[in-house]
Amino acid sequence: MPYRNWSIMSLLRSLKASWYLGRGSKAFKYGRYDQALRYFLSALEYAQETESSGELAVRKEAIAETYLKLENYDKARLYAAESLETNKNLYSKYNMEIYKKAVNRVSRLLDAITDREKGVS
Repeated sequence: MPYRNWSIMSLLRSLKASWYLGRGSKAFKYGRYDQALRYFLSALEYAQETESSGELAVRKEAIAETYLKLENYDKARLYAAESLETNKNLYSKYNMEIYKKAVNRVSRLLDAITDREKGVS
């Protein structure tokens, strides 16, 4: 019986994580970066116990992009670096194109953070 309850709880946490990710994406799209950040952080919190490492990397990438928009470069770099490391590990392990694209995308994000820190647009 506890296994069944755990499965239901895992499903609920995963659904909440997806809901928060969707809300964060919408807020980000409309330039509400503080609100987007709150949603993305909630998505990460709910996802940490139930989601795959690939999904966690996606959430961390979204958080990094939001911190970049908020000009908090240290936190942007932290989350982007975590996302990049996860995607590199997944690409090494599975050699799937989706992870290669994620590595390239997050690498560009890290470059954008560096450029912003230097005052380059």
